[in-house]
Amino acid sequence: MVSSLYVGASGMIVEERRLAVISNNLANVNTNGFKRDEVTFKDYLYHSGVGLTLTSGGVVKNRFFREWFDPQNSVVYPQKTYTSFLAGSVEETGLPTNVTIDGDGFLTVSFRGGVYYTRDGSFKVYPDGTIRNSVGALLMGRRNTGAPLEEVRVDPNSDVYITSDGWLYSNGARVYKLEIVTFGSNPNNYIEKAGSNLFKLKNPTNTGQTVDNPSLLIGYIEKSNSDPVMEMVKLVDCFRHYEACQRVVVSTFEDVTAKTVNDVGKVG
Repeated sequence: MVSSLYVGASGMIVEERRLAVISNNLANVNTNGFKRDEVTFKDYLYHSGVGLTLTSGGVVKNRFFREWFDPQNSVVYPQKTYTSFLAGSVEETGLPTNVTIDGDGFLTVSFRGGVYYTRDGSFKVYPDGTIRNSVGALLMGRRNTGAPLEEVRVDPNSDVYITSDGWLYSNGARVYKLEIVTFGSNPNNYIEKAGSNLFKLKNPTNTGQTVDNPSLLIGYIEKSNSDPVMEMVKLVDCFRHYEACQRVVVSTFEDVTAKTVNDVGKVG
């Protein structure tokens, strides 16, 4: 009977985790280039003993008798949180420094001294000649093939624009090639969120693949891929499941308390 207390409590814990993820997705429905998160869960079956399979050569590890498990005593726990990299909707701005990647890939930016990646292409020229997006991350590029990666700097009074093949022009002169990087079919294996709508490398040695011939939409920005309607549906489902688990915990606790008061003290 007490085991049901743990089952209900585990459900409440995972729904709290899920609520945090949903809330963050809802808070960023209007954030340029934002990628929503999802949570996966896994159940764990309690077993009452070791239950290892024995062979003539000894014990075979990680092979348990199924009869040792009690499915009624299973609990659930958050397995992992992953990011959905599906493209968001596109909004036209008409600004020549606003870009959206048509397909896979990330723009390379500099932020507080580090190199990061983003889908937020809402860049504009600042008075100091740098080009920054909505969170203040500096656009990075190379002056030519093989040149070192550096922060883009231009004459702030010049005519600055970006072309669909990834080149940045200033007063009609081609000055920088934007650094567009891809990370395979599942970027979750290579990058992770670093705050401020930026991504960082999980392993500094896995730097991704530079796109030599990118396809950009100029005068557009990519919006969040978080759907407010779907997130609200998940939010309602989350609250309902949390309340159900809470009722299990309360009911179990009341039953245990009642039996303790009424039965433990009986003699004979």
